[in-house]
Amino acid sequence: GTWQYIRDKVQSFFDSAVEFDLTRGSFIGNDNMAGRKLKDRLVTHVRAMQNLMTEIEFEWLRQWYVQGEKHAGLHPYWHGPIKSLCNSFCELERMTMDLCGLLHNESKSTANSCLSENLFDVLIESFAERSKQRRLWRQRYQDTIFSILEEDERPFSCSCLDRNYEGRCDGNLLWDGAHMPEDLDELIEIVRKYRSAFVGRDASVDSGSKSSKKRKASLMTKREQKRVASNWERLKSKLG
Repeated sequence: GTWQYIRDKVQSFFDSAVEFDLTRGSFIGNDNMAGRKLKDRLVTHVRAMQNLMTEIEFEWLRQWYVQGEKHAGLHPYWHGPIKSLCNSFCELERMTMDLCGLLHNESKSTANSCLSENLFDVLIESFAERSKQRRLWRQRYQDTIFSILEEDERPFSCSCLDRNYEGRCDGNLLWDGAHMPEDLDELIEIVRKYRSAFVGRDASVDSGSKSSKKRKASLMTKREQKRVASNWERLKSKLG
């Protein structure tokens, strides 16, 4: 894509984002919107946000920084756009962490909420996809080709991606107030716990293997649950 394309796409998203308050899960200036409409619009908005983050990171920032400082020096026109994309990515991270704070605060509430299982699933699946792609990029950085290149032709650090994370994890929260951890796996597990609490918030007290299975299922996205069910049906057909 071109700079104009991604610039306009980012601007379009932030223009629409002014309607949302992700710390409260509401529409600014429209507190009366509720129910299915609010939940569906919030899921659509969060999915667009996460897709944009994935696109910026892997189709723009990492593609730029992997080419080395020499390449960057030969293309000064791109310095401004890359800085702008870094700033946008950091702002999207902050918004995502605001949303994680909302999930933490409201996942156990029995009050009428903007949350839905689909909202948790969008985050889990988006984080998992970015985590997978980051692992592939780490493998790419280990390519022996880089060892024979000049220092200024090797990948160099991106301030908004390659940072030392010094956040905290108390079993519930995992952030430093603004930035997401570079390793998303622990954050995925925390969001899964929020999902489980949300799904089980209205459940009566139960015990035994049936309840245990329900709790285990509540940690999984709907797509994962369907995959497990499908695998079980195939196994039963083989055994039968």
